[in-house]
Amino acid sequence: AKTPNTMTIHKRSMNSSLIHRILFFVNRNRLLSLVLVSLFANILSLPFLYIYYSWLNYPMWEPSTIQHMTSPIGRARDLPYIETDKIKAYVVTLDEKGERFIHTRKLLEKCGLYVIPVLPIHWNDSFIGEMTWPSSAELDRKIYSNRYTFRMIWDWIAFDPTLDKMEVPFSLMFEDDIELNPEVSADQVEEIVWNTAKLTRKAGYSGLFYLGMGISPNYGGACDKSMDHEVTIDNFSYNVCNGRLFHASGLLKYEGRWLADRVKHRANFKVNTAERPFLDAEIQMAFDKVNRRNWPYLAGWTFEAPDKDQNKDHRGLFYQERKFPSGLKGDPSYMDNLFA
Repeated sequence: AKTPNTMTIHKRSMNSSLIHRILFFVNRNRLLSLVLVSLFANILSLPFLYIYYSWLNYPMWEPSTIQHMTSPIGRARDLPYIETDKIKAYVVTLDEKGERFIHTRKLLEKCGLYVIPVLPIHWNDSFIGEMTWPSSAELDRKIYSNRYTFRMIWDWIAFDPTLDKMEVPFSLMFEDDIELNPEVSADQVEEIVWNTAKLTRKAGYSGLFYLGMGISPNYGGACDKSMDHEVTIDNFSYNVCNGRLFHASGLLKYEGRWLADRVKHRANFKVNTAERPFLDAEIQMAFDKVNRRNWPYLAGWTFEAPDKDQNKDHRGLFYQERKFPSGLKGDPSYMDNLFA
């Protein structure tokens, strides 16, 4: 039989001795060993955690698919960027000559805002058809019409070069059924909007803020009752809240990428009767997953709508005026006549 090489024996002896030393150390210092192993594992995971949290909190801005599709942009409304010294207010409406829009335009212009009407993507558009099942109900397609119309507005805000001259680049978004809370006068609105935008920029998270919100325990709506994030400016109160409704809101040009990315994750979701992706509910669910300090600011969070029967749980600067007919629910001919 061959005699083992002396060098090989020495290496094996060293390896065996090292292993025994490690095992002896672990056995005698179990707590310290656990700490060292945990520390080593955490160090190894840091690059992956950095990548994950960078994606989670501040994803790179990417234009949505809508920005590059001829169907919604070309046929719904190819809007040129307008130069104005006023705050832009996009108003989604089915009829620029209807009572709803005329009332809303006069109100917002009285508040010093520049009103831009936005015709929604028609619910029978082929693009909406691609996002729904062939057998989807009319309501499902209208929900997607609303959803992608606002996505289109988010893109307009994100790529609007005229906003860069503003101290905080942003624009506002409304549905055409709003009313100003009687606790506020029209000449106060512009300053309140600016303050909300500045608070949102300082918070540095989602870029979204609300001028009106539905807050109800029935669907998990709430404001931060700890008051840690409540701000009072000139006797007007702002607080971080999370709830429903999307009738009055604002979006910062650059920070708004967070919102676009969260809703984009379900861009190809097929609507069905069991789970309808209402835009306001999806936004609320996105904020449910973050710390409440990163919830959007609501201007006038203590103000309740005057008509509790029609506008229960409505808070903020603007509330929804339910007296107008709806194109989403109610009279179906309201939409049919417009898109004949």
